[in-house]
Formats: sequence, C-alpha cells, structure tokens
Amino acid sequence: TDRLSIDTKNAGLMVCKFVADGTDAYLGTLEEPYVYPMDSDSVSTLMKALENFRLGTKMGEVTAENRSDYGFDDPTAVIDVHQTAGLFSQIGSDGTLQSLTTGEQTVRLTFGAKDGEFFYFCEYAGECYRVSSFLVTTLVNADANNYLSRAPADMGSANIASIAMQLGGGSVEVRATYTEHVLANNDIETDSEGNTVYDVTVTLNGGETTTDAFDSLVERLKAMTVSGKLDGVQTPTGTPRWQMTLTTTGGVSRTLAAYPKDAFNDILAVDGVALYYLNSEAVQIALG
Repeated sequence: TDRLSIDTKNAGLMVCKFVADGTDAYLGTLEEPYVYPMDSDSVSTLMKALENFRLGTKMGEVTAENRSDYGFDDPTAVIDVHQTAGLFSQIGSDGTLQSLTTGEQTVRLTFGAKDGEFFYFCEYAGECYRVSSFLVTTLVNADANNYLSRAPADMGSANIASIAMQLGGGSVEVRATYTEHVLANNDIETDSEGNTVYDVTVTLNGGETTTDAFDSLVERLKAMTVSGKLDGVQTPTGTPRWQMTLTTTGGVSRTLAAYPKDAFNDILAVDGVALYYLNSEAVQIALG
C-alpha cells in the first residue's frame, strides 16, 4: 500500500502517502488537507488496520433501491487503498505455499450505517457486507490532525544515512554507512526478530566518530518535540536560524528549518510547511 484516502463524514478528507525506505520501515506523509510528515506510530496503526481488515457476512448486491437502507447514500466513510504491483502468498490446492503476482489496484470501501452496536454495513465491489466495528474504528474515525508528527526529526525505524545541519556560522554533517554483517558460514546475521544486523561506520564532518555518539544523536533528535501548534498553516520566509536535512538509507529526505517566533520559541517548518513551534533551545539540547 503506497497511498490511502479516507473521507469521513465527521473529519473530511485525509490523503496519506507511504514510502518504503528499503528496510521494512514505512514513512508516511499527509498530502491532504496539507503536506506534513505523519507520526511513525500512526503509520503503523493505519497499516495494521488495513492488514487486519476483513469483510464479514455478505448481505447481497447493492442496488439503487436498497442503498439508502444500508446508509450508502450518506456514508460514514469512503476509503480508497492504492496498492502497487507485487507478490502475495497463498496455499495451493496441493497444500504448498505459492507465490503469485498481483497488478496495481485501488480498493474502494464505502462504510454506511452502523448495524447494531458492533457492525457497519460496507460496500465493496457492488456487494454489501457486515463488518466488525472493531476492525474499522481506526479508519472511520480518522482525522488528519491526530496523525501529525510532533517529533518531525523522528524517522521511525528507518536507518539514518546522513544528517546535514547549518546552525549560525557553522555546519555539521554526519554520515553513516551500513554493511551487512556476514557470519563465518557466509550467512548474513539477523537478530532475534529476523532483522538484518549491520556493521556501521560513522563520520562527523569528514572525520571518524563512534556509533554510540551517532546513536545518541539520533535518539535525541527523535525526542525533540514541538511545544505548541500555530494558528493555521504557515509558510515562513527569510533566513532560518537553523536548518537540518535527514536522509534515510532508502533515500527518503526530510528538511526541518527554524524561524524566530519570539524570545523563547521558533516556528518549525517541515519541508516548507509550518504547523507547530518549538523551544528555541531544543536543537541545542538535541545536538548535545
């Protein structure tokens, strides 16, 4: 899944774009109602909601005569899930696991009225189904404002390849190189969760530094959270007090820039869009 559109009766339209960074990590960006990074936990929540979604009992074909009975003429939510071409697995008739290809597609789910306390009516491919409200709560209650990242330097579980920063009269450039760790039997080492183990080398402004220092910097940046929300979306102009670009090993980049707001706070623009402000000393704390 690389794109998700959710249009709800209560919160309006929310469009998300998902990018795989090449390491099983997904980064999410809101495209509507504005362009802004999504909280990494929120991305995981949405992905799990899509993975766990199941159609329930089939009620029959949706017709012009019964649409209103199911609430599809005034839907609770309309969801479009765009999926790229790829592979999926299924058990064949002989009991073996088969790997099959599927083409690019968009799946539309229309949620109508509730059926009692625990079900919704759902239209899919012209048919009506009863689906569990427990499986769709995340989707039908989606609100863009609940998915905004309050720690925009947090790139989730993606591996950071570089951090480039301009601050005052100086600059900092950190680069990390990841090499798969090969065991004596020539197998690539994995941890207890099946993730690849990497040997990491790090440079700071061209000179070698420790991985511990790099890991600490990344963790402090993840912990750098905003202080409050601005009145509406802003697009700051002029010269920022500081600017930072983070790039993952998958090539996904995010640029943060801070512009003076008052004596204690900076307006924080993320890829040019400002929704929040943060303490003016936050970046100094993050840099340690």
